[in-house]
Amino acid sequence: MIKGFGNQVNNSKNNNTADKLILRAFNFHNEGNIEEAKKLYNLIIKKKLWDPRVLTNLGVIYQQNRDYKNAEMAYKESISRFPNFSLPYSNLGKIYLEKGSYHLAKIYLKKSIELNPKFLTAYKNLANTYINEEKLLDAEIILYKCIEINPKDFNSNLNLGCVLQNLGKLNESTIFLKNAIKINPKSTISYKNLAIVFEKLNKLSEAIQTYKNIISIEPNISTNYINLTKILISKGDLVGAQKYIKEAIKIEPFSASSYTILGSIQMDLDKFDEAEKLFYKSIELDEKYSFAYFSILGLYEKANQIQKLESSLRDYENKEFIKNELLLYNSRLKFRLKNYQSAKKLIDEIDEKWIEKIEPIIKIQYWSFRAFIEEKMKNFDIAYDCFLKSQANPKYKDCDPKVFQNYIHLYRENIDFKNNHIKENELSTKYKNPVFLIGFPRSGTTLLDTVLRSHKDVDVIEEMPIINSLEKIIKEKFHYSLNEIYKLTNKEINFLRQHYLDKLVRYSAKKNVDLLIDKFPFQTVCLPLINLLFPSAKIIFTHRHPYDTVLSCFQQAFEPNNAMSNLTSLKSSAKIYDLTMNMWIDYKKNLDIDYFESKYESLIDSFDEHVLKVLEFLNLQWDENIKGYRQTALKRGKINTPSSAQVVQPIYQTSIKKWQNYKKYFVGCNENLDKWVSYFNY
Repeated sequence: MIKGFGNQVNNSKNNNTADKLILRAFNFHNEGNIEEAKKLYNLIIKKKLWDPRVLTNLGVIYQQNRDYKNAEMAYKESISRFPNFSLPYSNLGKIYLEKGSYHLAKIYLKKSIELNPKFLTAYKNLANTYINEEKLLDAEIILYKCIEINPKDFNSNLNLGCVLQNLGKLNESTIFLKNAIKINPKSTISYKNLAIVFEKLNKLSEAIQTYKNIISIEPNISTNYINLTKILISKGDLVGAQKYIKEAIKIEPFSASSYTILGSIQMDLDKFDEAEKLFYKSIELDEKYSFAYFSILGLYEKANQIQKLESSLRDYENKEFIKNELLLYNSRLKFRLKNYQSAKKLIDEIDEKWIEKIEPIIKIQYWSFRAFIEEKMKNFDIAYDCFLKSQANPKYKDCDPKVFQNYIHLYRENIDFKNNHIKENELSTKYKNPVFLIGFPRSGTTLLDTVLRSHKDVDVIEEMPIINSLEKIIKEKFHYSLNEIYKLTNKEINFLRQHYLDKLVRYSAKKNVDLLIDKFPFQTVCLPLINLLFPSAKIIFTHRHPYDTVLSCFQQAFEPNNAMSNLTSLKSSAKIYDLTMNMWIDYKKNLDIDYFESKYESLIDSFDEHVLKVLEFLNLQWDENIKGYRQTALKRGKINTPSSAQVVQPIYQTSIKKWQNYKKYFVGCNENLDKWVSYFNY
């Protein structure tokens, strides 16, 4: 804000005529009759009736019209004649701020503050100068002073909230953004920044509510619905995300990107036909929207629809604007067909400038694809470097690996207490004792999952966050921390059991089978809760050579979250492996669980013999459909793990002892892994 001065005259040095003339000029100015005010100000100056308010107000008029030259002259004249008057210093500082002359801006603004230590406008302009210079710590100090002067100043609270956000002081940021909202409840910019802070704090429920508040204020802005959609996707609420992106499409029915977002949601909901139509709709709306083409090719590759992938690559081959996307997926296709030389040649043709500019999701896939190709060509050092680059997902900056580590420790505390159980026959479902397929990521759970789901009497529910939904109920409805689940009452336990089983049955695609298996590797951590709810449940724990397991985790471009942020390097993967295995040993000793340890290498080396042992543990007979597990995998469509391309291949030995090709990169990992090599008899 540019400040003017005066609507009354009380300067005893002016005679009565001068006073009346100045008062008349001020009245014109206050009434918005700027031209008349300007004429009178110039007349007063011409008559040499010097008054700081006249010079400053004339400068304000020039400044508002962006006539900075005359504004500067007016302010400097005022400063020259009235050096102890703070207002022209502040307004002149604002001019230099707008012109980008930050050094001069600070000189004049600081002088204004020196003359008037309570002058809020000067402080606010000085804070903005520091913000423009990216001197956020200095801006923070000044903004605190602004709020000390006027705690209810909207812009000061908003700007301090934003500055603290950028300084990483997220909890403090929420205080001032909430203050800004209290001062101006219709300010969407305050809500938007608060939503961003909640996302960074991983307070997704609060972020979702904040986005809903924005929508209530601006119901006709499609980007508000898109922002809410994206956070619902990150929270795993695909149904909710679907609802809001459809609202965005209603507002802007010709937005190609919105159709692609909806298509991606439908793909994650295993609605492949609908996803395919939506991607094509996106292309119809914007024939040169390259991400839509990338999405349709990704759909076919992920869903193992290789013929459609080949056909689309042929259909698009003359579209120069997606040349690099086509090279990427043609390379990927050759890789899947085991033509590694051709895959390498094609990926080498991709333009390096394109790689620099592409969206993060495409860049990650590029480096991941390239890494596996280089590995097949035995270029292990290049492959390792590519794997490192594939882990550079910007979403990881909002994840904290310690959160998952603390989560493990919280669960561990429960085994020191005795749990109470209720009778399982109180449950209204035949699936009173589901099977849990757990282990560590990349330890063979997906292969065993695919084999078992081929059995006519079995269905496997793959990586659905059912246990996470129970944890939410425990915390929000029953008000226990995860280290206090032993305090759950019989009634509460029964409620959780029924909730779990209802969801499990709902997720099952095969109705009336005898056995439902909940497959989620990291649910190893949750065994105290699983054992409390289902003490007679059977547990299949998969394991694989520790070094191969850790390498395979590092080689995957997982969707970022707090758990997966532990798997972005070999060393961090080894540490979380060690922590998880220690928990497994503790649970075996302290919990009364019925478990079977499935060794991945045994499944590879002695398939029939090993599968028979698993079936015997599950009280199931051999089913010839098991032999055709690859056909089962192909019929499934999208597989919700990075193993989607591997489980449709014949049993192969190349994944065993692969870690030795990267042996030199395991420096510092032996202290976490060697004991498990010994423990599992490798």
